[in-house]
Amino acid sequence: MTELTLANKCLDDAFEVLYKNFFDLRTNFTPITKELDYPVDIYEKNNNLIFDMAVVGLNEDDIDIKIEHGNMLRVSYLTKESHEDSTIKYLHKSIARRKFNLGWKISSKYDLTKLAASMNKGLLTITIPFSKEAEPIKININK
Repeated sequence: MTELTLANKCLDDAFEVLYKNFFDLRTNFTPITKELDYPVDIYEKNNNLIFDMAVVGLNEDDIDIKIEHGNMLRVSYLTKESHEDSTIKYLHKSIARRKFNLGWKISSKYDLTKLAASMNKGLLTITIPFSKEAEPIKININK
């Protein structure tokens, strides 16, 4: 069986990965798909969870961003049927114009209802702010 890695720990089976993802509260998000085969950077900055995706050659209307089941972020692009120009004879073709359908389960520490998305020079940026309800609350002990 292949060895999986999660949070710098080697896990021997898929059940252990599922168990760790379900009970590990430090996890900010969980990818729905096994491996990301699309260029995506995911990071935290200024109390935001940020997704940067390379979407060169796509328009804003081509990309579908959805929030599903209250805590799942889905970003997809399904290629439109097009017939290639028969007058073009490619000598080399390596620009990927492939479909993608990516999803992440987002922790409740982020507020998906305030998600913002923007595109600039072929980079799609999705920003999810930190949830105010998830901030620690100081409880005073009665004397």
